[in-house]
Amino acid sequence: MEVMEERGLEGRNYIHENLYRQILRDWQNDNYTNSVKYHDELRRLRGMITISRATAVFTPEQVEQFKQDGYPLPQGQE
Repeated sequence: MEVMEERGLEGRNYIHENLYRQILRDWQNDNYTNSVKYHDELRRLRGMITISRATAVFTPEQVEQFKQDGYPLPQGQE
């Protein structure tokens, strides 16, 4: 997979590799329809799903309101 090759990660074995590759494949093809599912699955793998669950992807308007309310976006997205 190109993104893994670029980062020198191709050829290594990872726990849950199939899930990570599926996510990267979808995103590489601009397919974000499973983002909520993937978000929750990754949080579950890290033992965090009991804290909260995603219910939907923000619309651009919701992102703007979220920022106006003073909450930062994840990963510094602006």
